[in-house]
Amino acid sequence: MTLDLTKYGPYRSAHEIYEHFRRMLDGAPGVEELKLGETWKGRPIYAWGVGGGPGAPSVLYSSGCHAIEFIGLEQNAAIVEKLVKERAGLLEKTRVWFLPVMNPDGHYKVIGQIRRRRCPLVKTNARRVDLNRNYPVGFHEPHKGGIMAGSHRKIINYHGPSPISEPESKALEKLVDIAKPSIALALHSFGGSVRFPPCHTDVKAPDHDLMMRMVVEMAKRQPAPYEVGPEFELYRTYGDINDWLYYDKKTLSFLMEIGKFGIKAQPPQSWWNIFMWTNPPDVRETVANNTDACLYLTGQAADGVKASIA
Repeated sequence: MTLDLTKYGPYRSAHEIYEHFRRMLDGAPGVEELKLGETWKGRPIYAWGVGGGPGAPSVLYSSGCHAIEFIGLEQNAAIVEKLVKERAGLLEKTRVWFLPVMNPDGHYKVIGQIRRRRCPLVKTNARRVDLNRNYPVGFHEPHKGGIMAGSHRKIINYHGPSPISEPESKALEKLVDIAKPSIALALHSFGGSVRFPPCHTDVKAPDHDLMMRMVVEMAKRQPAPYEVGPEFELYRTYGDINDWLYYDKKTLSFLMEIGKFGIKAQPPQSWWNIFMWTNPPDVRETVANNTDACLYLTGQAADGVKASIA
């Protein structure tokens, strides 16, 4: 049986997500649509900025790094919708940036495999590089995290030939250099947790106490609270985007692992369909649990919260 994404979730394509952002931001203050570059297969990589004036602090919400994690795109779409409809006052003091689909090639490969009734285990870009292992911090260090670390060429966590070697990685680098975010949140799945650096070491970050306070506050804003803590407590990763953002770009960076592991007694299709493992069946309920927690970070940026790391 082919999984119908218009009924399961439902989940939208990258094109539909882009159109959602354009509709939501139409007429909003200071809207800017950027084409950051193109993928290996020539697909555009888009970002949007909204609100704020010269010198205003900025926040970055990104999703779609790992191809199969469609729920991140839907969460990002929910954030922009609530921001402009209910929390527009935040835009007076903060510029908010969105990168909804970092990995369009992988995204459409997942859709194609679902249509062909194949198992859509796709995390990587078109060159089979895990973009969340393709950044400089820890990239060349001896890896102690097993297969999740990123140094193994034959698996789905391969970190690539060199740091920021991929066009999608360069696109994010370009956006970060433009936006200069004081706070960033990457939306992934699954695991039901909110995490922060470090990823590649168990040595606490200089801003550990601040970031722990912030993730605790995020969990308080969730009807079903997620677990919180530093990323290395899950497993170590090297070349992680969040480590790069924090240690190199001095951004308070966070990761939200959305939802729980999706194998259930019913339907039996979820036993083998990896898309259903990583993406919950009810998008609306899932994102509603998280949106206020995500927007808390924009409020923190508006209040001037930023990293102290030198």
